[in-house]
Amino acid sequence: MKHLIYFVIICLLAISCKQSSTSNDDVDTNHLDLSFVQNGETLKPINGTITLDKHPFNLVFEFPKQHFILVNASFKNDLMFKALNKETLTTQPQFILGNIIAETYFNTENSIYASSESSSAWLQESLDKHMFNNLEIKDGTYTGTRIVEHIFDQDRNQNIAIKNINAPLYLVFVVIAINDDLKDNVELQRIMVKIEWTGNTSIIEEIPEETSFNSIVSDLRVRHLPVIDSTNFDSIIEAPYFFNAQEVELLQLEKIYSNYHEEGYDYRTTPSYRIDLSEDYYTMVFTSYIGDHEMESVLVNYTLDGVLRDYNIISYDEIAESLTRVISKIDAHSITTTTTTWIEDKKEDTQRFKIDDHGIISQISLNDLTDIALAYLNINENEVVFDFFSLVEISETKTVIFIPKIAKESDDVLLIDAYLLIVNPKTGEIQSKFIEKKCWYSDALQITNIEVNYNPYRITENSETVGITVDYYGSSRVNPFVSKELTLFMREGEALERVLKDYEIYNRTGENDGDGNGFYNENSRTIMIDETSGNRFYNLKITDSIKEVEFENRNDKTINKYVNFGELMYQNGTYKKDSIN
Repeated sequence: MKHLIYFVIICLLAISCKQSSTSNDDVDTNHLDLSFVQNGETLKPINGTITLDKHPFNLVFEFPKQHFILVNASFKNDLMFKALNKETLTTQPQFILGNIIAETYFNTENSIYASSESSSAWLQESLDKHMFNNLEIKDGTYTGTRIVEHIFDQDRNQNIAIKNINAPLYLVFVVIAINDDLKDNVELQRIMVKIEWTGNTSIIEEIPEETSFNSIVSDLRVRHLPVIDSTNFDSIIEAPYFFNAQEVELLQLEKIYSNYHEEGYDYRTTPSYRIDLSEDYYTMVFTSYIGDHEMESVLVNYTLDGVLRDYNIISYDEIAESLTRVISKIDAHSITTTTTTWIEDKKEDTQRFKIDDHGIISQISLNDLTDIALAYLNINENEVVFDFFSLVEISETKTVIFIPKIAKESDDVLLIDAYLLIVNPKTGEIQSKFIEKKCWYSDALQITNIEVNYNPYRITENSETVGITVDYYGSSRVNPFVSKELTLFMREGEALERVLKDYEIYNRTGENDGDGNGFYNENSRTIMIDETSGNRFYNLKITDSIKEVEFENRNDKTINKYVNFGELMYQNGTYKKDSIN
């Protein structure tokens, strides 16, 4: 079922759940009157209990003025027990902002959401915006009617028709007052109702979740970090044990695979191992067979009492066409997943995911690292020329980020500040940086591209370098111009030093009459490392290939080609520009 999250819910609940300054003895004022209507008969709870037939019914609320109603429905009586014992409710986990279910207006699904961990917010913003099927006002009294045909069990991810319910339903309503200044919100009233059903004396068979869940945890073998998971059909030696229906429900595998029980999928899941990533949650790995030709392993994080917190696919294999394999490396705070496909050629795609202290898994993406870097540098996104932005992955612990910041921009001028960073992609730590203001200038000669390369040249025995090439283009039709310049950086420890600045490695100039007749000269410079130069910093040997071309009616004719040689030598922290022989 889809939920629409309304801004007003977030704003008001964020405030309403902050505090309850009213004591528990002051919450019995009648701000809300509740009755049930079924089969045309109006019914009232007796001593907090009401017995209904297994048919749809209406909840009818009457109140003298608009308030906000927090509603918890559950097949467990934990919260009702707390409510009856006059514990503060607005600070209970079920009523905090992150656990509020934001429903659609007008109860179009004719349901109640039931959960032992979450609650709903039934609002009456106006007669046109409310959480009831019908809301009207007469003689100063509001009457809201909520039709209930289904109970959506959030804990089991099931939508249950009333006729199929086989357990009591516990309802806890909390009326919240919000002052005009949206401060000092208090709990005004609480109503607790237990619904029992006619013709049903049974109670849902309670699974000893903690005991059963803990037994699954304790039965799994422990693997120590780092873990490489490459589970595939060839790695399975013994016939596996598959979880039974009770264990599948207990482990909430339907939340991982929504089609787990659908015909044609034939899911069968076997226990694999667990990893001790944290003392605050459990990490387990299960392998599922999907039909006869697919299998995958999933890493799942659970709270200590067995609630599914997050999960990630860590391996996959298929033997129908053998086109795709997935393997992963699991570390203390990250998962590195490599997907290999064989379609025309072998192709590998690597993704990294971070695991936070609460067991939540999220992909470390370009945006993550970009946001971290921009925040560190105090740069706004709208100041960045993202056409020239670069992120180059080096290893699991190093990523190069180049941020071109706008120093000045007008219709025909662009001045760029250069920010070059080396970042730990797992933690976002800035390991090295180079910053220069007003580094590149684009006017009549337009910058068309900036490219970053890692280790393009090995300038010492164990050097680590970053190269940045800047492409320029002259827009004149009769005097075309193209150029590429190289700037080279060397990293030593945390230092990132520039050793070569704006060295032209390509140039093309010429003249033409605009009708396809003219000439151009092209210079292409290649750089080779001279490891025999005897210095700590190797000399850079330059080969300059020059070509002179004439063209007529757009047909090229090379009239001259020759090669010059030169050398760049490292002096006082930089390579000096050569003189070509």
